[in-house]
Amino acid sequence: MVKDDAYVERLNKAAMEYLRRNAVNHPTKFKIPDEERRLCCFGIREPSGKFPFSELAHARTLIHIANVFDVEVADLKKFSAVIKKLG
Repeated sequence: MVKDDAYVERLNKAAMEYLRRNAVNHPTKFKIPDEERRLCCFGIREPSGKFPFSELAHARTLIHIANVFDVEVADLKKFSAVIKKLG
């Protein structure tokens, strides 16, 4: 993958989204919006009374957010750690 200015901008947005999603409290129920669905989302159980956070847990993962923003998982992991450390 070419790592140009556009990639770095997407990586920054992805890192901020990853940190934001993992800092917020649980809503009562969460469903991944259709425009955010990627191949990594297939097989995730639909939210239900017994499992209301199945999609939320997936939507907070590095893999999902990297797919949404079209960046490498390893880059997102490193970049997020740096941003979190800087506070």
